Amino acid sequence: MAFCPNCGRPLGENEVCGCTQQNIPQNQGVPTQNQGIPNQNTYGTPAQDTYGMPAQDTYGMPAQNTYGYPNGQQTFDQQNYNQNQNMNAPKKKSNVGLIVVIIIIVLLVLCLPITGILAAILVPSILGYTAKSTQASVNAAAKTILNSYSTTITEMDAEGMNISGTYVICSESDANINVPGDADVFYATSEKYFDTINDYTYFVVVQDGYVSYAACVENDGDTIGTYPNTTVVNEGPASFSGTYTDTDWDINDLYIDACEYLFSYY
Repeated sequence: MAFCPNCGRPLGENEVCGCTQQNIPQNQGVPTQNQGIPNQNTYGTPAQDTYGMPAQDTYGMPAQNTYGYPNGQQTFDQQNYNQNQNMNAPKKKSNVGLIVVIIIIVLLVLCLPITGILAAILVPSILGYTAKSTQASVNAAAKTILNSYSTTITEMDAEGMNISGTYVICSESDANINVPGDADVFYATSEKYFDTINDYTYFVVVQDGYVSYAACVENDGDTIGTYPNTTVVNEGPASFSGTYTDTDWDINDLYIDACEYLFSYY
């Protein structure tokens, strides 16, 4: 026969004493909730029944929290969750590069008309300056050729050579007219005073021992230089006779003009 462990009353088969039922706590076997954490006591440890055993549900299974974990084993960490979500979230692409490209394109479009206007103004000025510079350089070469032959004639005259008369000395010896003596002496002596004279095609006019005119053009150029009647840009080259010349005159036209004026029979 069974007896109640509390009051000692004899019990029938499968009978539960009334004193035992009154002493069973109301939350025995029932999950507890505290401070928003399911089935935990005030200290955050898993809920226990009156016998110090882990609380169980009505099916005899360990009590679980709302996240499906046994009480006290694992809870949801919102902060770590947010950090993980931020780390795994795709990074936003920056539009700075696209903005810079758009700004550059806009600036280029705005600058094109300005560039065209400046080009229309500056290019002719630059070309004009270049032409004037080239013309001045070739005129200076003509002056140097004239001076070198003037010094040559003075030197030859001091040595007693014949330098009298009116004649034309050319860089091409076949075109010389009335040159007294040996033309090679004139060439060799003039080269001492102008060492790059052979870089030019030229002729000089000598009248009674005085060099009165020189015209030249660079061997690889087309700009004619003259002296002392200097040639001006955008006008015909200054001729020996002083007559009007066309802008398309070349060194041969100037040579013919000088010979016709000097000898009237060329």
